[in-house]
Amino acid sequence: MSTYRLQPIVCRCGSSFEGELWDSLHVSRRPDVRDQILDGTFHRFACPACGQPVGVERRLAYTDFPRRQWFTVFPRIDLRHRDELVAFARASFQATMVERAPELVQAWAPEMIERAVFGMASLREKLVVLEAGLDDRLIECLKLQLYRTAGLVLHPDTFLHVTAVESDTLVLEYGPPGRRPTSLPVPRELYALLGAEHERLRGELPWLFDDILVDHRSALVPRTALVPARVA
Repeated sequence: MSTYRLQPIVCRCGSSFEGELWDSLHVSRRPDVRDQILDGTFHRFACPACGQPVGVERRLAYTDFPRRQWFTVFPRIDLRHRDELVAFARASFQATMVERAPELVQAWAPEMIERAVFGMASLREKLVVLEAGLDDRLIECLKLQLYRTAGLVLHPDTFLHVTAVESDTLVLEYGPPGRRPTSLPVPRELYALLGAEHERLRGELPWLFDDILVDHRSALVPRTALVPARVA
């Protein structure tokens, strides 16, 4: 079941207003919300005081059973806490899809694409890439190759996401820290060449192929322990 609630949102101008924020989303029943993710309007609001857009990133359970997708989405900044959060995502999947699930749902578990996703841009990218029938692991390998061959700025905060898949082109948005992302078209042939090297790449990059966190940034962002919030 999809769940949401009204919560206070604070704009950079200092004003506060209420917005509808989702905790869990079963998109087979709410395809309109999936469309919001794809068009960039999900959890994005106009401040009633200053009119500026305010984006909110929060933990979200995203499931799409017809497409066999199970994503646990975290704020982009929390990638530094990935060890604890990936463990949380795994435990949630095990509890919901295996231990407490009816037999029919348990039978779906091995078919599910299970991912821990950090940031709304990464969630949108997963939807675009998987809908096109591409392997998101090879997409991350392609990004690493682009850093080596195209002179991109290698930095944990560099924005590099696939935004569209065309017949002969992958369209990425690229933006080094402090710069607005711009379109970066890449020949789809480069992806196909990586596909021919799948087994070699899997042997060289097991952290990218054999985990539910499929994100090249996990090689760049230092790990930091997640400190539990203190209760007053």
